[in-house]
Amino acid sequence: MANDTTGGTTVATHFASPERSSPDAIRGQVAQLTQHPVADAVLRAVGGAAVLLNANRQIISANARYLEALGIDRAEQILGMRPGESLDCVHAWDHPAGCGTGPSCASCGAAIAMVAAQQGGSAEERDCVVTCGKDDSLRDIDLRVRASPLRIGGEEYLLFLLQDVSVEKRREALERAFFHDVADLAAGLNLAAVQLEPTNPDEVRAVAGDIRLLASRLARELLIQRSLAESRPGAGEPMLEPIDLQALLDSLRALGVNHPAAAGKEVLVTSSLRELESDRMLLERILGCMVVNALEASPRGSQVRLEVTVRDGEVCFEVWNPGAIPEAATARIFQRYFSTKSGPGRGQGTFLMKLFGERWLGGKVGFQTGAEGTTFWLRLPARVRAGPEPGLPLAH
Repeated sequence: MANDTTGGTTVATHFASPERSSPDAIRGQVAQLTQHPVADAVLRAVGGAAVLLNANRQIISANARYLEALGIDRAEQILGMRPGESLDCVHAWDHPAGCGTGPSCASCGAAIAMVAAQQGGSAEERDCVVTCGKDDSLRDIDLRVRASPLRIGGEEYLLFLLQDVSVEKRREALERAFFHDVADLAAGLNLAAVQLEPTNPDEVRAVAGDIRLLASRLARELLIQRSLAESRPGAGEPMLEPIDLQALLDSLRALGVNHPAAAGKEVLVTSSLRELESDRMLLERILGCMVVNALEASPRGSQVRLEVTVRDGEVCFEVWNPGAIPEAATARIFQRYFSTKSGPGRGQGTFLMKLFGERWLGGKVGFQTGAEGTTFWLRLPARVRAGPEPGLPLAH
């Protein structure tokens, strides 16, 4: 951590430097840029929202597109602020020194781009998700940002450009999830259709039942994807049914055995339940994501544990792995498209956990992490029938 000593007070920072220019210094820089034709020309020339930042990442000038995006008329309203502060980012004041200095800022693409551009002396581009607003008006904005060093009038500045890529990110992630899930269902339908070849009437009836089930799930998947494709996916209507928990755990067994992340690892399931009422497809999606994430976060030779219990009238699903989530990422775990892994379409899993578990099933989703490991949990209100079940190894 760096330190800023001002007026005898030391303020530690979790990422970027905490120093801020004084109001008089800001006014001097604004006056200098007003008289410099290059600064105005640069801001007018860029095709999107842009600001000029001083060496302490504070706004000295902004173009019309940036002001329009914020819904304000005059640049004076944001002069001296840092970008996250002007955008009303929920993490902007997690630390007294403001935007760029809090625990979450170390994983923010905008903060990383600014610091890297200043340190490297060349343009840096990153993607990031900014949660903006207050209370019930919170919304996530997917941004592609670019920070470019500029030297104007003997002083160092950053040209900071922002492009809203929310639609592109949403389409990318939805397409990845959609094609994966529908391909699995289609493969199952095809296999079931092939099995209709037997002439034994009992076998034909059994296979026909499988086809009806898979077709129902395919239709359900399409409804879910249509809801997620909306700008503000609302709560869907769950399809409540009695669920044989052993059968659901069997499906997770197949996931654990076949998934590439399961190699050299074991998943142990302990359940005190036999049956519950819920939406099987959504529940399987949530738990499958928790198990896969736990496997991906675990080293070879380790164990992942899934425990199902009833506490205080709730069904509690807990998935534990021995790893710990970095502090910089904890505040963004359920943020849409945020991921610690690279690659297109990432960052949907934990977001969908919370969406499906809370807004569709009416439960609660959360996690805790530390030196003892990480546990993701889902708590559902449901009618259940309790009964002891032994621990079941899912994958090796």
